[in-house]
Amino acid sequence: MTVGRVLIELAQLSIDRERNILTTLKNAPLIVRRLYQLAFMDGFALLGLVLIAVPLKRWADFPWAVKILGPIHGALFIMLIITLIIAVSKKVITKPLGTLIFVLAFIPFGAFYADYLLKKSQPTEDLQ
Repeated sequence: MTVGRVLIELAQLSIDRERNILTTLKNAPLIVRRLYQLAFMDGFALLGLVLIAVPLKRWADFPWAVKILGPIHGALFIMLIITLIIAVSKKVITKPLGTLIFVLAFIPFGAFYADYLLKKSQPTEDLQ
């Protein structure tokens, strides 16, 4: 199996997972859905930065990848933190959960655990 085929299958699995979770979160408040989406996108941007862009910069002397992915990750991270502050201040999510999501945003793969926590934090009677 080629690398390209593996990447396509991973992307398809990711899209299917995203569709299922967004269907599950359809009754959640809008800010929780946005927080989930931002955490997911920021997680991918951080992984791309750490696993692809920085090695390309260091080993292949190709700094453009960091110059492209760095600001994208930075903007997503700032939007995530602002949305997180709003969600905690409106008491849509608890302060401990907000703190944990903030800490997880700094860890590669942490954003995906934050997505799980956000989904789990929603009331089960609204879920299908």
